[in-house]
Amino acid sequence: MKISVLKAWLRKTTKVTKKLVPLETRIIPNGCDYNGVQKVIGIFDSGLGGLFLLKELNQKFPKQSFIYLADRKNFPYGEKNSSLIYSLVRKNVDFLAAKGVEHIIVACNTASVTLRDIDSYPIPVTGVIEASLRQAEKDSINKKVGLLATPGTVKSQAFLKKAKKLNFNLQIYQQACPLLAPFVEQGGWSTIKKKDIANRSVNRNCQNLSFPSGISVSLREKKEITGTFKPDGYIEKNKELSSLLEKYLKPLINQGVDTVIMGCTHYLYLESAIQKYIGKNKKAVGPTHFLIKDLLEMKKNKRHQKKDKKTLTKEIKNNNIRVFINGQNEDFEKQLRRIWGSQKKDLQVSIETI
Repeated sequence: MKISVLKAWLRKTTKVTKKLVPLETRIIPNGCDYNGVQKVIGIFDSGLGGLFLLKELNQKFPKQSFIYLADRKNFPYGEKNSSLIYSLVRKNVDFLAAKGVEHIIVACNTASVTLRDIDSYPIPVTGVIEASLRQAEKDSINKKVGLLATPGTVKSQAFLKKAKKLNFNLQIYQQACPLLAPFVEQGGWSTIKKKDIANRSVNRNCQNLSFPSGISVSLREKKEITGTFKPDGYIEKNKELSSLLEKYLKPLINQGVDTVIMGCTHYLYLESAIQKYIGKNKKAVGPTHFLIKDLLEMKKNKRHQKKDKKTLTKEIKNNNIRVFINGQNEDFEKQLRRIWGSQKKDLQVSIETI
């Protein structure tokens, strides 16, 4: 009798104690938050560039939560020295890790150069250079590839070194573009002629391409379009943009390249303009396709691990996107909404100085 009473008391005490245990001390399944749902993926860039990848990933993984950090205070990264860039990257990675993310994507090519110095970080940290090179290797026929990038990325020769490490037989011609990223960050991407626009899904099947309402596009024209999502809005073919593209792309075309890597995520907003300038027989490529492919593979492997451990967790029903802005914010939220376009998504925008 005493034993049964003791057991009942212990059961009651255990239940009460469980309710009082602080969240920070609870045992959480790997890759899940306190409610047993998926942890978030962290993404950071010096400004708007990484938002392009964020929307792509959000479309591909609609049940995944994300935290985005825009380090506008230190924009642009492309002209800073390597030691300063490393300190900024480490600070941003630490910030996202403190938010409980399970994976960090450095959506900045210049910042990606420093990732070799944080290989030992406790959570995966992925850059975008390798994904862009894999796309160029896949698409290039003559193996002559042009690279549009920031001065810092070009100076580091990171693309050349990574291509050699991957044993890619690519002849890469680099072109520093100090004015392109600022052009985009200041909103130059947001006014484009209708004929130069395509709101493109990651799926490159021409039948699945979607376009803004009121724009009639033939199947043949769809087949001629390559690349990925283009933000809702219009990019005006103004004199400034035309002049910049002429300055930066002409030397690469003169070298006989058949593929151009957009080696800065800000340039992804100009994809249709870049593609039109280089012509239909050449391709403008970025990291999106292989970045998504790698994430799909990682998620697949995690699912297998969970099945083996019999610790399957419920999926999150409504994803949550939080955006932290370090620095100037006067126009950022407006551009953020414009990038998201008509997509029905409630964004929780948090402004925090770090």
